[in-house]
Amino acid sequence: MMILLASLIGTVAHTHEFPQNSAQIILRDGQVEVRLLVDIDAWQSTLSDPTAWLTGETDLLLTQEDLSSDALTDKLAQYLAGAIELTLEQEALVFKSESYQAYATGHKDEAEQGLVEFRLSARHAFADPKGLSVQFPASLASVLVSVVQPQYGLTKAGETKIFSLQ
Repeated sequence: MMILLASLIGTVAHTHEFPQNSAQIILRDGQVEVRLLVDIDAWQSTLSDPTAWLTGETDLLLTQEDLSSDALTDKLAQYLAGAIELTLEQEALVFKSESYQAYATGHKDEAEQGLVEFRLSARHAFADPKGLSVQFPASLASVLVSVVQPQYGLTKAGETKIFSLQ
């Protein structure tokens, strides 16, 4: 029974391709954080392709010097800080250039490509936001997005804390 279930899951997983890039948008009081997991090799390939730049697929063109630079990840993070368009309650949020970090995950996707996580944050003034829109640079291709609004509460020793889910 377990073997049958495992084979069915494997078959279903391969019939629906998910984007290689994913983003988690976390809405907190006064702050939005974007955690963007990127197939860095595929993205760098697009960003270093002059044809992609000429056709408008990307507005950033990386040179061989950029690709061999130790500061490449910082350059890409700064680019994302300016290129991601996130609107909360119809107000465009601005990511600060110093509000990013990049982490090599050590994980690889199915094609054995390296994955890098970029974390960007911006401030907002909305107590209970109801609407959000986001646009990523076209050079990233498709991005699977999830939006999270964490709930916080203290559970005291031996007590039960109830959280309402909407």
